[in-house]
Amino acid sequence: LGLANTALLWMGRAAARRREAAVRLALGASRLRVGQQLAMEALLPSLAGGMLALLLTLAALAALNGAPPEELATVDGFTLDYRVFAFALFLSAGAGVLFGALPMRSVFRRGMEGRALTQHRGGIDNRFESRLRPVMVAVQVGLVCALLAPALLLMQSLAAMESIDPGVRTRNLVTAYVSVPYAHAPDPAAWYRRLEETLHTQLGARNITLASVLPLSQEPGGDPFSIEGRAFGASGALPQFSHTLRVGQGYFDLLQVRILTGRGFAPRDFAQSTHVAMVNETLAHAF
Repeated sequence: LGLANTALLWMGRAAARRREAAVRLALGASRLRVGQQLAMEALLPSLAGGMLALLLTLAALAALNGAPPEELATVDGFTLDYRVFAFALFLSAGAGVLFGALPMRSVFRRGMEGRALTQHRGGIDNRFESRLRPVMVAVQVGLVCALLAPALLLMQSLAAMESIDPGVRTRNLVTAYVSVPYAHAPDPAAWYRRLEETLHTQLGARNITLASVLPLSQEPGGDPFSIEGRAFGASGALPQFSHTLRVGQGYFDLLQVRILTGRGFAPRDFAQSTHVAMVNETLAHAF
């Protein structure tokens, strides 16, 4: 689509300068010299626009790498593929030279200088050019229509994704990553319990909780588990792997996770090492 726009712009500009080229040829300028001038006039704006696009792209990538959106926080970094950029720049410059020279075909023919001089400025007396313009316009319209459907589908998908309820509270929350070296805390569970009690005292039990992993941020894979009284079926139709989260008091209340059946964690569950767990609806239905 961009190449079609560039081609039409250069065709219009060259058609407007056809009379000027005819005057230069009539005054004795060589066709090679006039062709070189047209090529340089097409190359310089293309290269200047490419350099400006490169600077803007590098600035945008630097800003994106410096403060990536939350949805892209897991990406290590964004880089520019200079080979693809050089290919796009080559296509842009090539389109400028090619379609800038096409309207001059009739002028470069011997004996056609006088005919070009008698035409009004920007006049078109070329069947090939008059047929090419509608084709280029049709290509543009076709590309726009081809891009319109995916663009509308993308907008619809984004709107649908925004309306999905993740099942947890996602607004007005502040998260922080805390890690303690083993040398300073031989018993990590006790250290985290003391941390949670201190934060509860300062911020209130309803405003703070701990979790080993944030919801919906687990990596692929999982931890194997077994069900009491049932053989472990790792090679069955449903491999027994699940994501395990270790959470603190008030986790379900703070994140507004609805408990469908059973009870939530009680303070006595955290007072000592008890084997208490909650499972989600998907695991319950599967097993």
